[in-house]
Amino acid sequence: MRSRCWSQPQSRSLAKAEPGAAATITRNTTLHRDIVNCADNGLKIGADNFTLDLKGHKVDGDGALREECPDDVWFDVGILNEGHSGLTVKGGSITDFGWGAVLDRRRQQPQEELCGRSAGV
Repeated sequence: MRSRCWSQPQSRSLAKAEPGAAATITRNTTLHRDIVNCADNGLKIGADNFTLDLKGHKVDGDGALREECPDDVWFDVGILNEGHSGLTVKGGSITDFGWGAVLDRRRQQPQEELCGRSAGV
């Protein structure tokens, strides 16, 4: 059985609240603690033109890869952005996911001072 993240419910859109695993981020956000043991995805990007500052913290998966995934759905991703533009992610680490970050490469998305470690893919 996969461990559950300590966080808020999936699909919750965050503004000023501290994000947890599987949260959808929609505006400038700074982490103030690590997000750990995420069972599937860490954070999802849900809007254009903002900065996600990890502020030295980590977004951490549970290290267990999902064996079977539908072809049209992303699983085991630390930070998932499916089509939003103007995103900057900076200052932290993404560990123990199958994919550290999935970013839409067709759009401007700077990543600054990020580190990553795979879950063994």
